[in-house]
Amino acid sequence: MLIRNFTNDKFIRAYNSFANTESEFYLNDEEFYMYSVLFTNQMMDGSIRTNIDIINQFIPIKFIQNDTKNKAKVKSLISSLIKKKVLIVENEIDDLKNNTLLELNFNDIEMSNDGLGEDKKVTDGKFKNFSKIPYDKFLTFESTKDYYIYYTVSRWPNGFSFSYNSWAEVLGLKHQESALRVIEDVVKREIIHKNIGDYNSRTKQDSNVYNIHPFVEERKTKQTKKVEQKQANVKREEKLSDLPHSDERVKEINNALYFFKTYKDDDGNVFPMDYHYALYLEVKEIKNPSKLEKDLVDAAEKRINQLKNNPQFQREFEEGKRLHKKQQNDKIINQLETATNAIKMKNGSVIIVNEANIDSIDWREVNSTYYGDEKLYGSWEMASFQPRHVKGGHDDRPDMIEYGWELYKRHVKTGKMLTHSLREKMQGRVFEEKLSDMPKSQVEKAEVIDMSLVLQETNEEPVYTKEEMLIDQLNESTSNSGNLRDWIDNTYKKRYESVDDIF
Repeated sequence: MLIRNFTNDKFIRAYNSFANTESEFYLNDEEFYMYSVLFTNQMMDGSIRTNIDIINQFIPIKFIQNDTKNKAKVKSLISSLIKKKVLIVENEIDDLKNNTLLELNFNDIEMSNDGLGEDKKVTDGKFKNFSKIPYDKFLTFESTKDYYIYYTVSRWPNGFSFSYNSWAEVLGLKHQESALRVIEDVVKREIIHKNIGDYNSRTKQDSNVYNIHPFVEERKTKQTKKVEQKQANVKREEKLSDLPHSDERVKEINNALYFFKTYKDDDGNVFPMDYHYALYLEVKEIKNPSKLEKDLVDAAEKRINQLKNNPQFQREFEEGKRLHKKQQNDKIINQLETATNAIKMKNGSVIIVNEANIDSIDWREVNSTYYGDEKLYGSWEMASFQPRHVKGGHDDRPDMIEYGWELYKRHVKTGKMLTHSLREKMQGRVFEEKLSDMPKSQVEKAEVIDMSLVLQETNEEPVYTKEEMLIDQLNESTSNSGNLRDWIDNTYKKRYESVDDIF
């Protein structure tokens, strides 16, 4: 294609109606590209004299690589432009063949006036209602879709606000997700530029704004700045990863130190991200930190103090706290994957327990015990060894918790996993012994004699299970700490021949 006259002062008139799905002049990406090719082939009087064979030879982007099929495609697109009244045919054509002369003109007046009120319409050939696409810019595109998206955005010099649903409609795509992928790709390749919509509530986000030129810093949204900051941080992380470190942990801490201590570098302003704050929170919990870990905590807290009133810091720090909590939960899950028995302490740490260490643990510091089947998956608070109140909470019975802990210790020493049913039996035994009128000496004797019942699982349901369920329910409606079994007998056996009849 001859391009010696393709200079910045020559441009394609890209009418606004071409991207308006409600207009009779609406064009898809291939039709618009065909229109543009013909526009660059105008003669001095604005008319076009050509044929399909010639177009197939000079068109910059072929729709189909096979010449025969591409000619058929060109013929179809020209016919569509004629049908949509974008092109006016000036000569008579009985049978359009590949070598048939086409004398064409553009329907400029109608396209200029499309969508305008009567008082704004033109009649004197002074075209309006279009954007300018320079000839030399037109030649830079490698696909018709890229070109069409660029044209769509170019119509708005100050930016073009558009949702992905609207993009899908204009681009003729069935799904919003497809439009998202297409637009994100052209943004990544800088065909167009995106200013990400800010959130106007917890869940609602403004539409993105697009422009053919990069947005100046003053116009960038908070979300755009956040994304750009992350992209710059990725570059920094890549540079830092090339530096020698003795191990991954040292490397991770040194990287975070760079972000906490550095305020500006070649890639712009430096701000710590959520994962840097998460690492700081993790290291801060270490009881005996190394010098490097102390340096990280000191640097982080100094930077936090400087940024405490910065909205970006507040967002990142909150995300860092959430990330830290998730990492802690993930760590617990990983620990439980291979454990037979485990406990959670009141400080949040998880300890794998066995015969070797169970006696060294202070039950007063234990929050809950884990239970499971083949793997540990649930937890039961130590406080549940005490009677519950109707309005929530438990009676203050540390003696019951201590007794429950003794039963748990004995179980751990068997080397078997604590199951849900075993944990229920332990609770039942604690309630049976500690809420009865039985003297202490007899309770201690019962502990020894009945441990086999507590720690042994059978396929048969224990005879006292239903009573224990009732005891547990009664604990929700009474604070009576006397002999509940006697209470059951005295109250319910008046109406039922046996406790089993209650259920």
